[in-house]
Amino acid sequence: MHWAEPSHTTRFLEVICGQHSDVAKGEFLYELSHHWGKEPTLVRKDIRGFITNRLMYAMYREACYLVENEYATIDDVDRSCRNNAGYWMTLVGVFRWMDLTGVDAYHRVMKDLLPDLCNSTAIPKLIDDVVKSGGKGVSNANGFYKYTPEEAKLWEETFREFSYEIRKLALKYPADVVDKKLASKK
Repeated sequence: MHWAEPSHTTRFLEVICGQHSDVAKGEFLYELSHHWGKEPTLVRKDIRGFITNRLMYAMYREACYLVENEYATIDDVDRSCRNNAGYWMTLVGVFRWMDLTGVDAYHRVMKDLLPDLCNSTAIPKLIDDVVKSGGKGVSNANGFYKYTPEEAKLWEETFREFSYEIRKLALKYPADVVDKKLASKK
């Protein structure tokens, strides 16, 4: 099982079936985790990075590419994520989002945009430079952003508060929210 942190507040849990796993046992853990308040995913066949990391690291790579090539600043990229994808990602996933906003539009954009996306397998220079300079993020007040010790502590506290608040909101919109609305109309 792949837990996200803080595990007690997130809905996230990936149940991964290994090369020799009985998928039925993975399905059992998948069902059991619903009783823990999770909305799990079942990785039916092991793949490095599972589902979430593979999706997120593609986004991290593109974010670094945009900054390294001066298309945007770190703050611009973060603002874009907070004010767009961050709004809908808690409610729906990638495929439901495309359904809600028009699959055909994504098909047209992918045809033209995918060849231009970064597909480098090298660690981006931007993150390499941060790590080589000793940066670990808020844990040592040195990351993509520079923090005073007070700012770093406040970011950690704010993230913790946010984790609890977003969970309260997210629990109002579980994966079966539309099924429940349909059932209440019957």
